[in-house]
Amino acid sequence: GFGAMAIAGVGAFALVKSSAEKMTALEDFSKTAGMTVESIQELRFAATQMGSSAEEMDSGLRTFTEGMGKARSGSGKLLTFLEKINPAFAKQLMATKTNEEGFNLMLGALQKLDDPQRKLALATMAFGSAGESLARVSGEGAAKLKAMREEARKFGLVTQDDIAHAAEFDDGLNKLMFAFDLAKNKIATALMPAFSNMFSKISDWLSKNQDKVQRFGNFLTDGLPKAIEMVLSAFNSLSNSTFLSFLIKKKKKV
Repeated sequence: GFGAMAIAGVGAFALVKSSAEKMTALEDFSKTAGMTVESIQELRFAATQMGSSAEEMDSGLRTFTEGMGKARSGSGKLLTFLEKINPAFAKQLMATKTNEEGFNLMLGALQKLDDPQRKLALATMAFGSAGESLARVSGEGAAKLKAMREEARKFGLVTQDDIAHAAEFDDGLNKLMFAFDLAKNKIATALMPAFSNMFSKISDWLSKNQDKVQRFGNFLTDGLPKAIEMVLSAFNSLSNSTFLSFLIKKKKKV
């Protein structure tokens, strides 16, 4: 019936809205990381399959992106650290054209390091708090990382076309909410004179009928204590009733 259709409609809207929000967040992060939305999803999936997590991967990418940005401008801890331990690798990393290319190069360098302490130091400098976790990913090898990324594609990744549909949905929803707000304001404006007139009449009546207001107040003052007394008396009678005593005893036995 109509009720079932309404529930289904609300559920469908919630699903679409949630998906659109996630897609928008994915696109925002891909721009921050300087990678495609497909690459972000592949790396997130690979991380979950290789001893890390999607959250750790995001954290590592965010730190790496920030470090690469500073390094390309000739500053930052990452550049200083690399120039100190391996100037040739620092130049190679700075020569990369995209953050994804630099990220892959960094993972490759970590994979080649046999000393656990040196590997952790480089991973921490490149990926921050996610360094230890992403060092484990690099330890699995480039071949496995590539295989995991390819497997992720089989599940059907969110594409730029999907992102475009999500953006279109967001735009449409924002326009609708804006239109609702305008309509609400128009309705409220139309109702304001009626409420103002009602307020005026009520105020006028109150000012002209002070005696009636006073009598009503006296009625409440006199009647309220009696009403409270009657309620308390009723509760007292109920508590003393045989039936209530029977119920209390039965509950105690249970």
